[in-house]
Amino acid sequence: MRATWILPSDAPANHRFARRLKHFGKRVGAILSIFLAGFLFPAAVMAQSAEQTSAVEFADTFNRTGPDLGPNWGGHDAMIIQNNQMVNSSVTDSWNGFVAIPNVLTNPNVIKIVYGSNSDNLGRTFTGIAARLGSTNHKKAVGYLVVHNGANLKLFELLDGNPKTPAIVDQPAMAPAPNIGDTLRVELASDGNGHHFDVYLNSTFAGRLTDPVKRAGNEATLYGGVQIHGNTNDGVDYFSMSAEADIIAPAAITNLSVVSTSSSTATLEFTATGDDNNTGAAARYDVRYSNANITEANFNNASAAGVSDKPAAAGTVQRVTVTGLLGGKNYFFAIKAIDEGGNASKISNIAQGSTVLFANVVDDFERPGPGLGDNWAAPSTFQIAGGEVKNTSPVFGWQTAVLKNRRNAQEVMIKWGPSVTPEVVAHTGIFVMGSNGTTNATGYLIQRENVDGGRTNLWHVKQNGVLEQIGGGASQFSGLATAGSTMMVKITVTDTENIFEVSVDGQFDREFSDPVKRETGNFSGFMLNGGNPTATIGEITMAFPVKPATILRVESGNNQIASVGQPLNEPLVAIVTDEDGSPVPGESIKFVATPADMAIISSPPSPDGHIRIEAETGSLQAPITIQNDETAGSG
Repeated sequence: MRATWILPSDAPANHRFARRLKHFGKRVGAILSIFLAGFLFPAAVMAQSAEQTSAVEFADTFNRTGPDLGPNWGGHDAMIIQNNQMVNSSVTDSWNGFVAIPNVLTNPNVIKIVYGSNSDNLGRTFTGIAARLGSTNHKKAVGYLVVHNGANLKLFELLDGNPKTPAIVDQPAMAPAPNIGDTLRVELASDGNGHHFDVYLNSTFAGRLTDPVKRAGNEATLYGGVQIHGNTNDGVDYFSMSAEADIIAPAAITNLSVVSTSSSTATLEFTATGDDNNTGAAARYDVRYSNANITEANFNNASAAGVSDKPAAAGTVQRVTVTGLLGGKNYFFAIKAIDEGGNASKISNIAQGSTVLFANVVDDFERPGPGLGDNWAAPSTFQIAGGEVKNTSPVFGWQTAVLKNRRNAQEVMIKWGPSVTPEVVAHTGIFVMGSNGTTNATGYLIQRENVDGGRTNLWHVKQNGVLEQIGGGASQFSGLATAGSTMMVKITVTDTENIFEVSVDGQFDREFSDPVKRETGNFSGFMLNGGNPTATIGEITMAFPVKPATILRVESGNNQIASVGQPLNEPLVAIVTDEDGSPVPGESIKFVATPADMAIISSPPSPDGHIRIEAETGSLQAPITIQNDETAGSG
């Protein structure tokens, strides 16, 4: 393709094609638009290519006399051309609406500047890219300002051409402070998580700035430009902006792994890739799982995990949690990274993991009581009444009930009883990682308070019931816990910490960690504070992981006696459990009858002068003497 045109005699010599017009032989379509001085210049090219990013681009090298920027620009009069660079000529020491805005391209998503030789460190620190502007009028410019402010990146809201303080985002840059000749590039994106500004210095990703509430830049038609603080030594040697259609996909994730599982979840870990290959940050993740192997061909047929975790910058180690899984199942997992243009990476490596099979123990206390029963170690003041447990002690003080015949609960959930009011919820709690199966066990207490919008606390239960607070803070669950509400604690023990994930009414509340690992026990239960008879527990559920069968125990029916051919009065009941005492379902038990020569036979009666012969079968052999005895058959 060749295009020719005739320049007016007074036209500045800064016309050029957009650099992105490459491999045009394989194009699917192109539109060429040339705008010259007096007809809007410089040249802009819009192309669609099957091999690269498509773009409409405006660029300016400022290689002309000036001082005016020319008809393609709007903005403050102080923004002029000097020594073939754009500079702010004002000595006013402020931002003061010093913005220059091209009027020939709308809705750019990539904006670049090159720092000129007129600039010093301070000038470059106070030179930035104005983005998502709602107008070309510098006095009404509403949008954002992005600056590489020395060692930091800053995102400001622009209002009437002036940045509002404090900054929306002020974070360390992942690139050094800019120098003369460096290129500052900002890529714009927007999704449900906010307006995003990916910042690059030359080819180095410097960081992502995000306004999660989208304060500005929400108009249908948007503009970009440059803002320079007054009274600085500054200069911009080159400016460009383009409206690109991104076709460069993120790189595939190659180190996906399963780091932990529960009865219904799996936590995956991997290293994030970028927006464009391994640069920047992707827009979202598509995580899939299946009970069969996942391939590129069947990826879309696998179940979607629906994770909402925001992708981090390329090279960052991230974790996501897949929920809604079935216990005791083996799963395959795969992930794709997707950019804001909808380009998806290739499928990741396949990770495999099995969820934990839990045996749930539920006690609803629907029995006469008043004691909790043989399975519980509880103080006598804990009594059942009307299907709920209360602490009848009139004295203030925490006491503990421990399920003594099961160990190693991974999840414990309580349902507050019908007598509970929001005010007394704080006098109840879940007891976990108890040191033993008695009421004097040490462990942890997780307690919920309906104060200040909700607060949850982690306590260390020490000897003699003394409580020491480990952590606490505002709940992420904003509802009111009351009668019929539930609180659940998931326990995870690692080599370095004990972790407690708390949820209320099925919604995540907060997570606690004890890096000191104060307790290592495995008994669980609940705690009630004395002096609060309406602080009750209506039900408790404990989930115990089912491990391999290791113990066979005869529960009942042993040592019974009956005549040959007669059924025993009771069945023989045997229980198979794991090492923690949890029943193992589905295990078969083989019974072998004891050989006759090992049977236990009762002692014969004492001698009384009579002869007794009993036999099931027998044979008589000679010599035999036959005699009569009148009492032989009457003994």
